[in-house]
Amino acid sequence: MEIINEIPIKEPIVYNLKGKILFNKKTVSVDDIELPEYLSSKLIRKYGDIDLQDKIDNKILSLRGLKNDNGINWFGLVSEKFQPLDVKATKDILKKFSNGKIRYNPKTERFMANYKIAKLPGTETDINFVFDSGNFGTYGGNGESAFKAGISIYDSLCTNWTLFLRKNSGYRKFIHRNSSNLEEVFENLNETAKNIGVKWEKSKEIFYDLETVAKYAEDYGGKNKIKGLFNKILPKIKDKISLYDLSWNITKEAQKLNPISRMMSEMLAGELIVCYENIMAKYN
Repeated sequence: MEIINEIPIKEPIVYNLKGKILFNKKTVSVDDIELPEYLSSKLIRKYGDIDLQDKIDNKILSLRGLKNDNGINWFGLVSEKFQPLDVKATKDILKKFSNGKIRYNPKTERFMANYKIAKLPGTETDINFVFDSGNFGTYGGNGESAFKAGISIYDSLCTNWTLFLRKNSGYRKFIHRNSSNLEEVFENLNETAKNIGVKWEKSKEIFYDLETVAKYAEDYGGKNKIKGLFNKILPKIKDKISLYDLSWNITKEAQKLNPISRMMSEMLAGELIVCYENIMAKYN
């Protein structure tokens, strides 16, 4: 990824998908426009190949693309429910923050921004805002890869995690059609950041016994394919462990994993700190 000074804003080519369907060997053509293989598969997977012509005629579907040296690269197939990411509004909001870094991948037209906003009280641990446009985010998105916004914690040891907010103020990712109110998104982030310090300290006072941690490991280790990580942590617990120490141990072991497993592990570690009320309600 390249480091850039500001987010590029690009206009996609949008084509309303109407016309006669032709099935090729591996692709589908509509009105003489051949969809790429992966978009053809998406169209058939979603609507089936039986009576597809009728469904095309009666639904509002659009192709999203960009011009390149070979013509047009169609990168997205969306319905009328899709709301593109407002890149200009995002750019304007991010201008309010300083001390940040924007990374940009020209191949996928994806940008990721990270802004240091504070430090945890009494520590050298940074609290960051994190924004990820998803693939083709500079064009407003492709209807598959989601815009994500969240809080990231990082220190020089191994406390590293990121949580992405949901529309209902929970966590994980925003799909574009649910994220039109960007001001609300960033307001949620700001409120979450303010509470991180309190939750951080509270997590040091909450202890789980080995049996509870084993249940947590069973529920989330298998789901996220990181059972091996918990197998290394569980033998270290003699009687009880604080949520803070459990989170720290997860992030420590996660640094040895592949990028995807590490990300999932670090997100679990973050949830232990930020979502301890939900975890306590489930396991106590």
